[in-house]
Amino acid sequence: MENNDYDEDGNNIVPCPICLNVHCPGNEGGKCPREEEFAKDMSEKETIKKIQEAVPEIMELKEGCKVINNWSTSHGPYTFIKRRGRRSVFYSEQFKNELEMEDRRKDDDREPFTIIGRDITLEDVFVAIKKKEKEQNAKYPNGIKYPLFYNVMMSICAYEDGGKDFWKLNTPYHLQEQDTKDFIGNLLNK
Repeated sequence: MENNDYDEDGNNIVPCPICLNVHCPGNEGGKCPREEEFAKDMSEKETIKKIQEAVPEIMELKEGCKVINNWSTSHGPYTFIKRRGRRSVFYSEQFKNELEMEDRRKDDDREPFTIIGRDITLEDVFVAIKKKEKEQNAKYPNGIKYPLFYNVMMSICAYEDGGKDFWKLNTPYHLQEQDTKDFIGNLLNK
């Protein structure tokens, strides 16, 4: 340990929970320089979680589902292709080839892979928004209905900003513009 890890009374200085730096301005009542980036990342993860809850099949091991090999984590995600007996066949984008993995190894209790899920599509976003609309309308059964789905569908599909579509068609959620992700996140995380 270095001497600067302790305050003048000899107490251990706790690092900032965001940047893990012991000398962060956030520890002294200020603002951590990574606070906004951290909040945006957490908001995006929460949005993805809400979409996955609305469309559970995103996390099912089906064609197109992405996984991480738990026995060899140095290689990037694999895409599930099909089952072949007790083995699963995946495609490696990194190596441009197929890989077969057993469902379990006799000498290892770990799961052979961790499911990341398939890419989130515009249809999945619409299902999540429709679920949110039903939740909002259930709060006010005798009142004005909350027309979220229609308004959002028109905003996402018909909205143009300087000739640029708001949702890039045939492009998964994680490759959309940050403005699009923020817009969807604000709707689902309210």
